[in-house]
Amino acid sequence: MRALESVAATGATPALILLDLAMPVMDGLAFLSKIPEHAQLARVPIIVMSGDSRAPQLRAEQPDNVMEVLPKPVDVERMMELVRRVTELP
Repeated sequence: MRALESVAATGATPALILLDLAMPVMDGLAFLSKIPEHAQLARVPIIVMSGDSRAPQLRAEQPDNVMEVLPKPVDVERMMELVRRVTELP
């Protein structure tokens, strides 16, 4: 929730969002549902992480900017590969 408030207040646009579906104040699905209210986030790539066994199915149900849904425990090498790819880092 604070991240969305910060984006709204500053107009900042992150290069990437790493999103855990299990968050304390606002869960990841609620966060994803709020993205249309923040135009600057509509094209920001999102990598979702979840321990939910249904997590891979969530990809089809989410906004186009959800690039990948990674199961927990997260394979750090795979996550870093995705981060490099979507942010075009070497």
